[in-house]
Amino acid sequence: MDPRIGAAENGLRQEFVAASRIAARLGEVAAAQERAEELQKQIATRKAEASGNAEVSAALAELAHKIDEVHGAPAENEFGFFALRLPGAEPITLHKVAAAFTGLLMIVDGADAPPTADARTASEKWEAAETDILGRWKGMEANLAAVNGVLEKVKLQPLGK
Repeated sequence: MDPRIGAAENGLRQEFVAASRIAARLGEVAAAQERAEELQKQIATRKAEASGNAEVSAALAELAHKIDEVHGAPAENEFGFFALRLPGAEPITLHKVAAAFTGLLMIVDGADAPPTADARTASEKWEAAETDILGRWKGMEANLAAVNGVLEKVKLQPLGK
């Protein structure tokens, strides 16, 4: 162990466990974000291919809207992690959860000490928010089969392939 670090071995173990858990959760959210972004690109392509077909255009627009609701986007005034806060009344999105986990990971992993009570509380609340948003993401993905059925009817390549 580095002699410059004054934390006890047990404290460092707690730090490692917390950081590992946050990193794993961040990976889950990042995978869902990547899938959402890829689906949005595919939707844009299918919209161009289906020009003139109102049913296909409507189905793709509805799916794109549902993806946007779950995925979210960076706020204009978002800067770094200085505004890291607990999930509240505003809608939780994949983007917000990923930003929160990234900030928490930096805080917890950079401390060379056991996680503080505030960090543990924030982690618990954002883990609950992550469970909720991933559940919403899975629910949105259920709509994908219906849209793919519409695409296949008009001989267009299904999304997500």
